[in-house]
Amino acid sequence: DKVKFKHKDIPFIILTGTGNIDLAVASMKKGATDFIQKPYKLEELLAIIHRSINFFRSKEGNRMMRRQIRKEFGFRSIMIKSPSMYEALEKAKKVAESPETTVALFGESGVGKGIFARAIHTAGQSVEKNFVDINCAGIPSNLLESELFGHVKGAFTGADRDRDGKFDLAQKGTVFLDEIGDMPLDLQSKLLRVMQERVYEKVGSNKQIEADFRVIIATHRKLEEQVQQGSFRKDLFYRINTFPITLPPLRERTEDISILAVHFLDHFRREFGKALPGISNAAMDALVQYDWPGNVRELKNCIERAAILKRTS
Repeated sequence: DKVKFKHKDIPFIILTGTGNIDLAVASMKKGATDFIQKPYKLEELLAIIHRSINFFRSKEGNRMMRRQIRKEFGFRSIMIKSPSMYEALEKAKKVAESPETTVALFGESGVGKGIFARAIHTAGQSVEKNFVDINCAGIPSNLLESELFGHVKGAFTGADRDRDGKFDLAQKGTVFLDEIGDMPLDLQSKLLRVMQERVYEKVGSNKQIEADFRVIIATHRKLEEQVQQGSFRKDLFYRINTFPITLPPLRERTEDISILAVHFLDHFRREFGKALPGISNAAMDALVQYDWPGNVRELKNCIERAAILKRTS
């Protein structure tokens, strides 16, 4: 126990002259990688050693992959200074600890709802599972149901084979329903069943499939107004609005503009391999004073365009 505590990443093999199943089980529970009884053949020991080394390398590779994913998509990748965004970030960190909870992200287009959604997924227990992003406004309404639920062969004209949907791909992970305010009413009722009963069926099938994934929704629309207008189901709104987080537009958090601009400039330095100069005071003042109707996405595009056009000596 003491050695394993100090060197938890080193594979341990138990060699014993007592061929006891209980001892083998106890050793494995204590953290041993493998168990071999004396006398043993050299080739048998070498095979176990190689297997243990490969297991260790695989484990270390997975650990490095998780670290890289969290660095690129986790909360530390979100660059902010404003109090309003700190508040939103703290809420996101809290809900990331509850993988069963549905999260609703509200805010104008381009404020970073997708980045927050991925950070919540990455910080949770499902970092190695799929993050499935579905733009409800970008898929024709007649195809969206099949895209979400999948379909079986013969479900409709052209369905010549079974096909998994986005929900199938997201099992144990996260479904991100972006622009849910654009989802057709008839499909909203089917989504409500998924949210309430945690099951769904492929198009053309009666077989129920467990919906074992977190749901994060996002929209730039005011869903309360859509409910009043009859274009969004009230019962679905209350179901998805379990944990709402609102991200303010960039014009209301000007403190974030400078830190984001520098962050994007560093990103494009690396991506383009160019020795780009810093942002002058006059240029930064102009960035801060601009209204940014396209929010963070527009700011990033602006910095990218400038990085491309800038000549370096």
